[in-house]
Amino acid sequence: FCSLAMDILFWLSIGTMKGIGDIAFTALLPIMVTSFKGKRNAHEIKKALKKKKFLILILAVAVSVLFGYSTSSRYILRGHTTFSAISKQMAPFVISETMWPFAEVTNSVVVYFTHGYTGLAYAFKLPFRWTYFVGNSRSLTNIIERMLNTDAISSITYCQRLQDVYGWTNGSIWPTAFTWLASDFTFTGIPILLILLSYLWAKTIYEAVVDNNIISLVFANYLLIFFIYL
Repeated sequence: FCSLAMDILFWLSIGTMKGIGDIAFTALLPIMVTSFKGKRNAHEIKKALKKKKFLILILAVAVSVLFGYSTSSRYILRGHTTFSAISKQMAPFVISETMWPFAEVTNSVVVYFTHGYTGLAYAFKLPFRWTYFVGNSRSLTNIIERMLNTDAISSITYCQRLQDVYGWTNGSIWPTAFTWLASDFTFTGIPILLILLSYLWAKTIYEAVVDNNIISLVFANYLLIFFIYL
């Protein structure tokens, strides 16, 4: 618990809620896996999951509210509204605070999880330029470019070209993981990649439940986070 608390305080201290979201998502899969333990059929699994639905719901609401207030406060502190800071093209999900008093928080959550698809739509208009199986990872790109003393890879990624052409700020505004992956696998190849990753995810969950494989559970958690942030 002390380690968890320190991790949460760390993410709060650097001004981002992503790490806290990761912690919440990481807790979700073990809750579900433990519900499967000792259950012999689908009926028993559904019955066990019903008992934990309330806990999962409370966790989701708490993280969403905390995230919404944090996000809206951060943009207000910077002198921007949530929508002008992220995308001028996006209209508020909740317009009137009379009908719903938590408009700013709700809008912050909705925009955060949906604005990336606007960036993705812009990326569809750009031509493909291969980044040598490096451009899908910012850290790997930085390592390779430092070794070669060049910026030839980062300058041709979809994320950077979105900034150059459409002003979709690279590193600040999210264009979805599809755009990152497309720099190496193309948008046409992404469905094939996702099929393979989905198979791997199902396999790791199966091994975690049936074989009590803790390593598979760890991999399943990371893949869960990956799919959530697509």
